[in-house]
Amino acid sequence: MKRTIGGILTIIILVSVMRFYFSYYMPTRVIFDGSEYYSQEDVESAAEVVKEFFDEYWDKCNLTKLRYAGDDVTENNASLLRIHGADEVIVFESSIYISPFYDKGMYARNSTIRWSWTLVRKDGGRWEITNYGGG
Repeated sequence: MKRTIGGILTIIILVSVMRFYFSYYMPTRVIFDGSEYYSQEDVESAAEVVKEFFDEYWDKCNLTKLRYAGDDVTENNASLLRIHGADEVIVFESSIYISPFYDKGMYARNSTIRWSWTLVRKDGGRWEITNYGGG
């Protein structure tokens, strides 16, 4: 009986460690299913801006997935172009893993949250984040 409980506990610990490792240390997966407006290169350059920002400000968390939200969502955010003096807008949806070591208190540890990111650029320049948040 003690061996069975010990074996079960070992499996539980191993699964927890593997989940943490694969959620926390895996590189961000950028998902792009095509667009009438943007090329793979456009999406990847915007994704790099999000990843750089994320790495700078989100300690003990991992941006696991970043997905182009689609042309419809992009069109719905066209009003940002005028506001920011830009000629392109792009929107991403993301999954963020909050590690067990996260100590800011805003989110539950060892969980995944969903965020969106909105970026603009002018004349093919560098993308700039204009909005981000849960949703």
